Amino acid sequence: MKKIAFVLLFLFFFALITVGYATLSQEFHVQGTSYAAPPPKGIFIVGVEVIDSQNVTDVDSGYTPPTNLRSSVSATAGGSITYKITVENNSDLTYWFREILYLDDLQNMDNSLLGANNGIQIVVKDKIADTTVTFNNEDWVPPHTTRDFYAIYSFGSAAAGTTVTTLVNFSFGGRIASYGDEILSILNDPEKYAVLSDAFDEAYISDHSTIIGNIGADVGLFDTLLGPDLKLDGNPVKIMIERSNMDGKATGDSYASGGPSGCEYTIYVTTEDLSGNTTVYAVSYTREANGEWRQIGELYEGTTPLGTYVDSTGEAYVSFDPDKWEAVPKTYIVFTYKGNSVTYKVNEKYGNSYQQQFKLEDLMSMQDQELYNQLNNHQILKDAYQILFKDHVGSNATEILLLRDAYEDALRFYEMRNQGQEFSLSNTATRAELLSTVEALAKAMDYYLQVHDTDHQ
Repeated sequence: MKKIAFVLLFLFFFALITVGYATLSQEFHVQGTSYAAPPPKGIFIVGVEVIDSQNVTDVDSGYTPPTNLRSSVSATAGGSITYKITVENNSDLTYWFREILYLDDLQNMDNSLLGANNGIQIVVKDKIADTTVTFNNEDWVPPHTTRDFYAIYSFGSAAAGTTVTTLVNFSFGGRIASYGDEILSILNDPEKYAVLSDAFDEAYISDHSTIIGNIGADVGLFDTLLGPDLKLDGNPVKIMIERSNMDGKATGDSYASGGPSGCEYTIYVTTEDLSGNTTVYAVSYTREANGEWRQIGELYEGTTPLGTYVDSTGEAYVSFDPDKWEAVPKTYIVFTYKGNSVTYKVNEKYGNSYQQQFKLEDLMSMQDQELYNQLNNHQILKDAYQILFKDHVGSNATEILLLRDAYEDALRFYEMRNQGQEFSLSNTATRAELLSTVEALAKAMDYYLQVHDTDHQ
């Protein structure tokens, strides 16, 4: 019975991290407490270390897949124990921390003490020296990296005097943007890209279609590339991909049959039920001269009316209509750094000429002087230069490598002068080209500030 209970518990916690999250789907085999190779793609605890304890003795703490920590300690009132938890993201997706989850009536566990008065309180931090909860839903783990965070368990009088055992799940998950992560990974994988582009070539030959969705007979293509049963937050995900020229440039690819050229791939995603105007997110990717696909613009929020989708067998289905997608009126915060935000507006009906665009093609081709003025010679580039070329020259720490890549990519549009004291922005770049570049730099800087410890070399 104990073995059965453990397996059921194990499956429950695995479901917490996999159901509703954007992840490649692979079969998970439970045999006692182990899983068979190859392991599923996702995020997993790969190490737990006690780094501090005050009037608490660790008895038998450990972890089980995917992200569950079993704490077994002997404590006195007022005591605490600090765990350093290392997680590994072995997927192509970014995972964000969500929350701590647990069952308070779990058999043979003392989970009822968690969060109770005079029980056990858990605080999670980016760094051990932080004085407040700093590891939160704005913290993430990039694809194919590991990350450390800290969990401090504090014990009240009700949790003192005996061995106390708890089991909690540190829950991570994806966002709508995670599906964009996967599409970008597919585009930069020659074999998967060939499957996707061939499918579009065939669709165009058949009926000049430039859109494929996970609908009807075409679900099979998405099952092959993304895995079956796509969900986010427990809701089915409806995806359409469009292959057409979005930015008015020659970048991208072309149809093999003489169709459109200079094509970007745009992914349209929704988790809503289809009725009237549906909220649909859209993001585009283009191919540079070096063959690398990269994001342009934002993940934009928009709406579409209902339309008809005809799959590869000729069957018609009701779905949202990407051809009629329009951005919702919104002010986008590109990033905030040292208290100052870089922003721009879309679909601002009575705004100026930089703010009125609502069609995706116009958003992608716009040259925005207002955004240029905010980004020219921005302080974030000067600080990145200081970190990379003065403070941490030659460092191989993950956060330094990510920041270096983002900084070097930004130099496509910036000219560095006076040993990092001035960064002149090119005024020929489109807003879409700049956005993904500077947002990646800001995200890398934010990640550096979250995880960097002073002992990193």
